Amino acid sequence: MPNYKIFIAEDDKDINELLCDHLILKGYDVKSAPNGSLAKEAIQSESFDLYLLDWMLPQLSGIELCELIRSIPEAKLKPILFLTAKSDQESIIKGLESGANDYIKKPFNLAELTARIKANLRVNKSSKILSYKELKIDLESYKVTINNTPIKLTKSEFILLKSLLANPNHVFTREDLVKFIQGDNTIVTSRTVDTHMTGLRKKINEYSKNIVTIRGIGYKFEV
Repeated sequence: MPNYKIFIAEDDKDINELLCDHLILKGYDVKSAPNGSLAKEAIQSESFDLYLLDWMLPQLSGIELCELIRSIPEAKLKPILFLTAKSDQESIIKGLESGANDYIKKPFNLAELTARIKANLRVNKSSKILSYKELKIDLESYKVTINNTPIKLTKSEFILLKSLLANPNHVFTREDLVKFIQGDNTIVTSRTVDTHMTGLRKKINEYSKNIVTIRGIGYKFEV
């Protein structure tokens, strides 16, 4: 396993220590902070492969830290997971809209948390290939294959799949996706995005279930 670097922002001392000890035993390089201010300093001074944020932190909230991470070019595409007791639907939507890839409710199971961390780190983000299991995108040749069988996509379908697969579990709004596929001489609407997404799902067969609709917001590629 690559030596992934994980950053944890958690003000509960016992939970912070539990997470650090557990993830270090799993082979990760871990750094943590007990409050929002120290977390901000760490985030601005060092890059990480994944961020695990408590929502209700002293000084700066997890939401503010999430938005900060998404504003840093080197970190903007890294997975962010919320670990929080705020489990109502409104909070979950707010967390996802702020840029989080996943949302884990307290109390949590360490095995499930580890599985979600692995899932968010799993997608190969090399400069040439994006992949999830047997679904692969060659960014140089613009070829999409499933089990080495070529899949023919339109330009818009390709852009949508590439954007989703490059950012697993990240929720893109329909407005985000409109901007991705908007051409110089093409008018794209939210309804157009939905149409392209329907076509894409039909073509990628068993992986269609990984493209999840977030009602009233947009889409994500769930791993």
